Amino acid sequence: MKKRWLLTVLALTLLLTGCAQPAASPTPTEVPPAPTATDEPTAEPVPTATIEPTAEPAPTATSEPIAEPVGIELVPFVDENHGIRSVAPEGWSKVDTDIGVLGRGVWPQDLARLYTSAYPGMNTEWMIATIVLPALGMDKLPQGVGKLESGPFTWELYYIEAPIPDIGTLFVDLAFAETEAGSYMVAVTASQDDYAVLHDAVFLPAVRSLEPIAYVHRDRVTAKELMASEYQGDGPVNNAYFMPMGESALALHDLEGTLTVPEFEMYDSIPDGVDVPPGQRHFPGFSVGFFTYEQTLVPAIRQIVPSSAEQSAWGIILSPGRIWSEAGDNGMSRASFPFALVAEDSNETHNGIATLLYDETQVSSFRFQVVQETAAWRRVDYWGQSSVDYLPNSIENREALASQFAAELSMQTPIRPWSDLREDYDPQLLAAFNDSLHPSNISAAGLVMDAAIYLQPCYTRYGAFPYCRHMRHGSFSVSKSMGALVAMLRLAEKHGAQVFELKIADYVEVTADHDGWEAVTFADALNMASGIGDDLPERVDPNQVLVDEDDPKFTTFMEARSAQEKLDIAFSYANYPWGPGEVARYNSVNTFVLSLAMQNFLRSKEGPDADIWDMVVEEVFKPIGIYHAPIMRTLEPDGSTGIPIFGWGLYPTVDDVAKVAILLRNGGQHQGQQLLHAGKLAEALRQTDVVGLPTGEFNDHGEGTYLMSFWSMPYRSADGHLFQIPYMSGFGGNRVIFNPNGITTFVFSDAHIYLFESMVQVAEGIEPFPAP
Repeated sequence: MKKRWLLTVLALTLLLTGCAQPAASPTPTEVPPAPTATDEPTAEPVPTATIEPTAEPAPTATSEPIAEPVGIELVPFVDENHGIRSVAPEGWSKVDTDIGVLGRGVWPQDLARLYTSAYPGMNTEWMIATIVLPALGMDKLPQGVGKLESGPFTWELYYIEAPIPDIGTLFVDLAFAETEAGSYMVAVTASQDDYAVLHDAVFLPAVRSLEPIAYVHRDRVTAKELMASEYQGDGPVNNAYFMPMGESALALHDLEGTLTVPEFEMYDSIPDGVDVPPGQRHFPGFSVGFFTYEQTLVPAIRQIVPSSAEQSAWGIILSPGRIWSEAGDNGMSRASFPFALVAEDSNETHNGIATLLYDETQVSSFRFQVVQETAAWRRVDYWGQSSVDYLPNSIENREALASQFAAELSMQTPIRPWSDLREDYDPQLLAAFNDSLHPSNISAAGLVMDAAIYLQPCYTRYGAFPYCRHMRHGSFSVSKSMGALVAMLRLAEKHGAQVFELKIADYVEVTADHDGWEAVTFADALNMASGIGDDLPERVDPNQVLVDEDDPKFTTFMEARSAQEKLDIAFSYANYPWGPGEVARYNSVNTFVLSLAMQNFLRSKEGPDADIWDMVVEEVFKPIGIYHAPIMRTLEPDGSTGIPIFGWGLYPTVDDVAKVAILLRNGGQHQGQQLLHAGKLAEALRQTDVVGLPTGEFNDHGEGTYLMSFWSMPYRSADGHLFQIPYMSGFGGNRVIFNPNGITTFVFSDAHIYLFESMVQVAEGIEPFPAP
């Protein structure tokens, strides 16, 4: 029972908090609104609210008389994470720095809590369907108890009694409002004795006072702060401070030269007393050339850059940003750019933004913050400031890089805000897309339709991420489909479909103490049907497809750095009593061994310098507009280029995902050129009679299968037709689903919630599935 009420409390907390962001203390200040989901932030202030509403109060929680209200003094507070301000009781404080709740006392002895949140770019139906109903376990909210007008808002008011075992009933006031800018929520929880007092003295004033914050002037990340040699501040700020603010104009200068940032110790949100390897607290140093192209700041290197020294455990991926000028910057120009911190052994990503001032000869300090990640086990904010050296010089191959960047821009997939879909499709249908997946756990979600991306806002713990297009996602096993499968399909197109039947042992030196690898083909490894593994060495029905990947040995394999170390572990696995191609047992070891086999096959055809991933980038990705595809490789002791791991390790953007999805849907053809083997691709997408091996995973429509790195699950359409729908899947909750009507739905998340049916239903609701 105690576990159950704890889950109930957690659900209510997640329900009523927003993007899992820390609430600000009640201190008045001015901060900018959260940016919209589009690539360019709006410069128009959001209308502020007047505080002259009236509304019918919610019904009292009990028929018994309640004590007269005691004096509660309200003070202004701001939440720059959500870009809103309101009022809160004086003396109430943060009760959780991760999810942002103001409370009066210790839970559960004191149930009094105030929650406020905002979701730019989304509507109330989405907020209720995605956050409120799943958390409460309800199909719909009870009848509303009234409305309250407040400036641009029309608030819908609700009253809920939520039983909590061993504690009693939690009395909840909820208010929702929506404008063109987004949706908003205020809630107060209380005990029965406190309810009437807090309803009148806290809830209604908080609703009446809530307003979106319009930025007036730059009061954070100022020129004075950036010119200081050390960090000046008290933690992360709204991401909008890293973008143009107030009276901004075009940049006054171009920037071309090398920026050198040393390793330095970062500030972080890791609680005191938690033991963390020192390397995780050091920013990775880098020395990289940058140049400006029109009003864009472009890094010359966009692959994984290892740290320039030995203290940091992170590498960094740099992406294009922008340049501009502001009146208060003393004649200097301002730049910002997104980046991702990446680890050596894991496909996690931590997305950040950096900014600095510059002119023809000098730069300010380097300021950054990281407030978003695809890493379920490491949710940490990092921030700080460091000196940076600027060496103005001509960038090598600058003309070629600029020409390539221009081509990249011309081939970008259009990104449209998710809200555009509401013009043509049922908002309640669209609101169900994320099911119970809380927005705090989503890096990116949307769909690809008619050669455009419809993208939900990229929320972080400190406002929307202003560079959604360039956000890198830790894809984990999506890499098997976007990487290993694409490589195999390219090899098949160049050298014939028979490459799928090549033997692993003919291209990799197998050191296993059994003969299980002798008959394993490239296709078997891609199908997770090598017949190699340690756990559950007997056929079971239903199958247990993940038993080997869940074994501790796999962690050892992940942590191994060099190709030989990984192979030694791979070939230590036992031989199952069945042969290859018979039973699917998922283990990324298979994909790595396949990677080396593909590499050696390619070198047998094209010479000793051929590289399997370079082939994919040059011959598949660049033609479709993906010019930069950083991927994890083994780290070789002699410094030579490592082998792509392929079981995980790709860091795609949403634009990359869209381009690959469109290519696969076009049968591997681009502008009349056949890049991938059409026949084998059709098999992977379940467009032939080949359906794959059973996984033992079921839904209401039947059992799923695995084939050529694609999972599939059955789905019965509204017309009664049964489909086996293929999808890419990655650890944490990453999904790219190829729906039968040509719509590709995707989500990158890290809550271990693996969406399928809700995303498929939205796709079908937009366009009915054709008969198979």
